[in-house]
Amino acid sequence: MPRLLSELLRQLRLPTALGLGGAVLGGIQGALIGVLSGCLILLGLQLRQQMRLVAWLERNDGLVPPATGNGLWDEVWLNLVRQLKQQASARARLESTVKRFESAAEAIPEGVIALAPDNRITWMNSLAEKHFSLDARRDIDKMVNHLVRSPRFKDYLAAGDFRRPLLLHPTHQPSLALQVFVVAFAGEQTLILSRDVSDREQVERMRRDFVANVSHELRTPLTVVSGFIETLHELKGRAAASALPQILPLLEKQTQRMQSLVSDLLTLARLESTPEAPPMTEIDVGALVRTLMVEVDALSGNQHPLSSEIDDHLHLLGAPSEVRSVLSNLLSNAVRYTPAGSRIDIQWLRSVDMYGSPCGVFTVRDSGPGIAAEHLPRLTERFYRVDSGRSRDSGGTGLGLAIVKHVLTRHGGHLEVESTVGKGSEFRATFPPERLVTVASDQP
Repeated sequence: MPRLLSELLRQLRLPTALGLGGAVLGGIQGALIGVLSGCLILLGLQLRQQMRLVAWLERNDGLVPPATGNGLWDEVWLNLVRQLKQQASARARLESTVKRFESAAEAIPEGVIALAPDNRITWMNSLAEKHFSLDARRDIDKMVNHLVRSPRFKDYLAAGDFRRPLLLHPTHQPSLALQVFVVAFAGEQTLILSRDVSDREQVERMRRDFVANVSHELRTPLTVVSGFIETLHELKGRAAASALPQILPLLEKQTQRMQSLVSDLLTLARLESTPEAPPMTEIDVGALVRTLMVEVDALSGNQHPLSSEIDDHLHLLGAPSEVRSVLSNLLSNAVRYTPAGSRIDIQWLRSVDMYGSPCGVFTVRDSGPGIAAEHLPRLTERFYRVDSGRSRDSGGTGLGLAIVKHVLTRHGGHLEVESTVGKGSEFRATFPPERLVTVASDQP
């Protein structure tokens, strides 16, 4: 209050001085003219300062105008500049906080959509755009239930019961599985969080298929064994003894089938649980191939002519039992699925793979019925068969090529398959150059 009074008195000095001067010169009338003139001058000065203030605010350059000599207005300028700087600093901090929030939200491995109380989108991260096929530049301030074209999502959002997440398969990408959560924040606003659980869904589906396939594979031999056991229980004396020569070979065949299935399952489980590279043991692949050719010839009953082309100077670094499994599976598959009398060609040579990289290649080429193109991508799946009936009759477990794939992956290689229906198939197991060893010739 004292400062206000002091400033008022200071501002009245000019009208007072002019009034006194006018009184000396013209009496009371002169005094009134002097006071009025002083007031008009003060008003003009105040209007001038106000115009400067308006122009300064419009420029918004943050520069302090030159001092006016008017203490009150100089304080106004300084206070305004100080407040604007404080606001600019607060705005910068807020923008920095918002950017950090947006960066953090982008880094979250989940889709995030912020909704207003009426379900209008106020913000989303890039992963949410991908999950729901949205566009932040186009879809902000639009109703989310009008954009996500899924009746299950709309019903879930409308029901308002978000205690359990929604499992959603978006219509634009049915293979994608999303787990959707809705949580409240900041009063009546909500967040939609989406998590990609496609891998989990695939693993669960594979687990179910695996259990079903194993059960199916074991059901037939167990049924046969169980039936023969019941038959032997029912037969008495000489009848049971006379039936044994016919029953025992069939029991042995079904038992071997179950043993093969269990053995392949254990092998596959071991390979999947130990994905690291196997030890570097030098393997004479040529000698191994010749040994396997003898075994395969016995398996086919000498009904398949075998030809071979082997580079005896090319050895391989790897796990001997696993490499043997790869070569044996490819050879036995050729025998099982190639008609009797058809030729099987075998090669172990240095070559290049489909990408043009040097490698060691073990090739098995048959002249069997061939495989249709739609089956080729799935050949290495567990229990996948092109012709399930014929595969079971031939004694296959449906796990051989899955084992081949895992072994080759552990050795840094891969499997290549070419096939033409009616003309046969060619399977190539490729090994990278770092797994190859060139052995000097023993010839002088």
